[in-house]
Amino acid sequence: GNSVNVTADIAIPLYFIHLAPGVGNFQNVFAEAAAGIPPVRMGLVFDLSTSMASLAPRPLAPAPDPCAAMPNTKLCYAKKAGIAVTDELLLGLDKLGVYSFGSTAKIEWSATENFVDASDVTDLHAKINSMAAGGATCIDCGMRVALWDLARDASWSGSTFIVVMTDGRPNTTWNITFPPYFSNNCGWYSSVSGVVDYK
Repeated sequence: GNSVNVTADIAIPLYFIHLAPGVGNFQNVFAEAAAGIPPVRMGLVFDLSTSMASLAPRPLAPAPDPCAAMPNTKLCYAKKAGIAVTDELLLGLDKLGVYSFGSTAKIEWSATENFVDASDVTDLHAKINSMAAGGATCIDCGMRVALWDLARDASWSGSTFIVVMTDGRPNTTWNITFPPYFSNNCGWYSSVSGVVDYK
């Protein structure tokens, strides 16, 4: 019949608390602790090299297979993981940038774009799902583009994280090609139809 009640104060970083499974109403968690938890700015960098179109082992039961209804390519699992992350970010508070690389790199969804309502999430899912594999593996191209885009908002005061989803080592590096490529503080780039495509 005896019982002991124990309470403790634990100092832990809470940047990803709203991404943790089992956290109930994380909107309330954030509302109650907003002063101590900065928003998250995340960059998702996808490997679109040719090898990402190859098949990956399916998860063992009872683990769910997010690619059960489609070919189990490495890119399929990367896309599903990226979409799962976007679904856990807080609209109007967190920021998200999506980048891809193969032989070159591209901003798929800039961290400066709107990410405030359900239509933005739908558009972002469509953008991720439309990506196709092909090309070499220029990981540093993708990283440079992500770092440049994420650094453009000088007023950002929250935390910044980059997640790279790749299946291997780089087999090419950042290449500088002169005009139509131009210099900025990140490297060399061209603008094609309003989309920045980096070399």
